[in-house]
Amino acid sequence: MSRWGMIPVLMFLGLGAFSQVCGDEVVMTTGERFSSDKVWTEGDQIRFNMQGLVVSVNKSDVAQIIRNKTQGERPTTNEKSRPPMNGLSGHSKDRDFERPEQYPVRNPTPATGLSGKRSFSHPGQRPAPGGSSKDQGIGIRQIAWQLAPDQIPGLKKVATDPAFGGIEQYWQPEQALVFGNAPLDGLVYGFWKDKLYSIMMWADGRIGYNRLRKAVFSRFGLGSQVSPEVERYTWDEKVTQRMLEFDAKRNTGIFVMRCTALDEIIKQRYPPSP
Repeated sequence: MSRWGMIPVLMFLGLGAFSQVCGDEVVMTTGERFSSDKVWTEGDQIRFNMQGLVVSVNKSDVAQIIRNKTQGERPTTNEKSRPPMNGLSGHSKDRDFERPEQYPVRNPTPATGLSGKRSFSHPGQRPAPGGSSKDQGIGIRQIAWQLAPDQIPGLKKVATDPAFGGIEQYWQPEQALVFGNAPLDGLVYGFWKDKLYSIMMWADGRIGYNRLRKAVFSRFGLGSQVSPEVERYTWDEKVTQRMLEFDAKRNTGIFVMRCTALDEIIKQRYPPSP
């Protein structure tokens, strides 16, 4: 059974820095703070509104709720100053899955001299035999796993995901939001200890998901589907792990890629929850 599991609540916490309003504030035990116009309790869960979505976290993960009884006007936000994202991050101790084999992975050689906008490989475009394994594994030109943030031009930090001791999330404002021929609604790069660990992209709505799925299948082939009733596909390769899912509750298609080599290290340091 796949251990990618459901898209975790943490995916919707990454946009905290971009959703500040004059309302209540939820303070997590990790030190992260998230403002919302409404915070309430249901059983052992703390729920609050964020970006039009209802976020649910365990009470044990919340250090304090700061109530603001004098809410002012919602501050204006320069749309160009924040990433076009829904607050997704895709990291959790439970976001792992069993692999039938363990492959030795050679660290990719960092790319140098990057310039201009990066683009995604077109659907169906695969490296020629003997080509670059990092292109085949990721599908984004000039991007390799374990690159440092300063080796990818134009990145801007947007948030820190508390998973695995802290994953720094970046976006690239000038990057075209498209994968193959599929338009995207957001894309985030995740760095663990200053090494590129994950890439997450998403498309809103069923139509957006269908386009993204077509592009992903064209690029990487059909993934493994645990159940025909569940829109979740996984790919397990020696360089890159991938997961494509349609989250019906949030009406969003999500595609996550992560570095197998770094994931092995993380899994040893932060074993998945039983």
